Amino acid sequence: MTMKNCLVLLILLGFFCTQLVAQDEEGMAAYYSNKYHGARTYSGERYNKNALTCAHKTFPMGTKLKVTCLDNDKSVVVRVNDRMSSTRKVIDLSRAAASKLGMISNGTAKVKIEVVTEEKAREAPIKEGQKMEQSTESKEGKG
Repeated sequence: MTMKNCLVLLILLGFFCTQLVAQDEEGMAAYYSNKYHGARTYSGERYNKNALTCAHKTFPMGTKLKVTCLDNDKSVVVRVNDRMSSTRKVIDLSRAAASKLGMISNGTAKVKIEVVTEEKAREAPIKEGQKMEQSTESKEGKG
């Protein structure tokens, strides 16, 4: 293996290890305009403004994320189905997710993002009086 290949391998390993360790993230969130309803996402599915989905720069497609608005402590679980360009935002939410977080009128909100794993879902207590929203996709497929 050449020195160049070793360097590239180390950089890639560092990137992926950082993603595994750095599961929580804070920053600004925005939501998709209605004009994107029906447009293709990076995953190939069509954007549905009524589904609880999001775009993120690095998390794998299908990853479930708990997004908490830091202004009002409301939370929603969304599924990554799109990519976003490098911007100052950490996440782009569907309109339905933005509505659950109470951020429609402002257009943006400061949020905390956490990866939802099966283990975390079992351990995480839901705050009294607060219902954590689940993705509509998981409900629609049952019947």
